[in-house]
Amino acid sequence: MTSRRILSAALLAAALSWSAELYDRVEAVVGSEPILRSELMEAAGQFRSQPGYGQLNDLELRKKVLSAMIDEKVLLARAEIDSVTIDPKEIDQRVDDHIQRIARRQRMTIDQLAQAVRRQMGIDVSVFRERLRKRFREEALLQKMRAKYIGEVKLTPKEVERFYAENRADLPPQRQCVRISHVQVKILPKMEELEKARNGAVAALAELDKGADFAQLAAKLSADASTASSGGDLGFVRRGELDPKFEYVAFGLEPGEWSRAPLYTRAGYHVVKLLDRRDNEIRPAHILFGVVPGPEDTLAFRRVADSLKAAASDSAAFAKIASERSDDEQTRAKGGDLGWFQRADLNIDYAPIVETLKPGEVSDPVLIDDSWHLFRLSAQSELRELNLSDDWATVEEYALDRRTQEKMRAFVEKWRREVPIEIRDPELRR
Repeated sequence: MTSRRILSAALLAAALSWSAELYDRVEAVVGSEPILRSELMEAAGQFRSQPGYGQLNDLELRKKVLSAMIDEKVLLARAEIDSVTIDPKEIDQRVDDHIQRIARRQRMTIDQLAQAVRRQMGIDVSVFRERLRKRFREEALLQKMRAKYIGEVKLTPKEVERFYAENRADLPPQRQCVRISHVQVKILPKMEELEKARNGAVAALAELDKGADFAQLAAKLSADASTASSGGDLGFVRRGELDPKFEYVAFGLEPGEWSRAPLYTRAGYHVVKLLDRRDNEIRPAHILFGVVPGPEDTLAFRRVADSLKAAASDSAAFAKIASERSDDEQTRAKGGDLGWFQRADLNIDYAPIVETLKPGEVSDPVLIDDSWHLFRLSAQSELRELNLSDDWATVEEYALDRRTQEKMRAFVEKWRREVPIEIRDPELRR
């Protein structure tokens, strides 16, 4: 978890327990942006579990966290100078998703959550939403700034191992953990529907080869209503934001070039064109010939999932089924193993299912997006330490965050001299 995500997590985790009377002091001002005592205290509580922070006394911790928060404000000020923008729709969607997550974790309806916010925080849920919107917008701006100035940060396995060896004692323990496996059974439409969509894409490619305008074809033919009116334009994106198959094709094109064959993803068949490229981003457009499974397809694949559950008599049988039948390419080779999770970090779609399982039990089929899933609770633990064998991705994320901060240091130090910074607490100033 990066330090930026930590601040967001603090905001969400404490959302239902803030007491307004404790948080009414400005600790620092960066440019025209204040840093409140509430923000500092919440962030300090989260940072205490991060590598390099755990051994600090309270004053040292607050000083170090305040310095990190000032760095963020400086970066945000620079983002304004650089005219870095974020799509408001993206932020609104993130707010909606997180509010839904809080409600489900608290086992509340949205209305009950709104009442809890008013009762415990003394504010209307619209104010709460605005706080989240502000924080998520800041996170997105910070991500864009890091991508702009240092690009994609990568580490070798040796570097991750060295980070773990040097920081193992400071890595936070994982609490209330579960290890889960799954089998994914993707719901496919009938073959004739797939063939119809593919033929549409082939016909569109033929029209393009004859000189047809891509944007006009997208407006006329594309099943993606959100982009059809703009000629299929998906805007600038980085790796990891779109379907991996789509990205593989799009990143391989030159500006003005389109794919020479229909591309299949779970949405249907695409004709892809690259409009522009800059730094680590591309601007693709597409014409989508959508394929949506019908209710009868969903029911047919439910029966497949039921039969797989009946055959999953023990851990070995489940792993064998996952390795042979699961449509999840990332976990198939590992017998469906998804790894360890803290219960609080489980995906919102399957957290309620996993919570009902005992070790060794397999869930009934669960419908998530376009697939049925079987979940198996492999193990559970109240407290466990991170290790490289089971938690490589988590350790790597801590290490990447450290490297990112180091690479940004020179830029932030320069920009700090260009922004007025006032630390009001004498203790923190010394």
